[in-house]
Amino acid sequence: MDPRVGAALDELNDSMTDVNAQESALGAARRRRKQVRAESSQRVADVERALSSSVRAAVPFFHTQAMANLYQVCKMEDLGLTV
Repeated sequence: MDPRVGAALDELNDSMTDVNAQESALGAARRRRKQVRAESSQRVADVERALSSSVRAAVPFFHTQAMANLYQVCKMEDLGLTV
């Protein structure tokens, strides 16, 4: 075999080895990304559930506060006081 062809084949083999290693690394990175994304989505869902229950628990307080403010403003207007 011509030494130039042998050198080109060696270079081609080295390049293919590098490509295969890069493809393996890419596949591992994609798997890791998918796993991290699933874990992150689960954590966001957990936080959302926790916050939504807190918000639902706080709604009656804020509703009562808003109604008290409304009644106070209406009463002040009835008495002729400026708001």
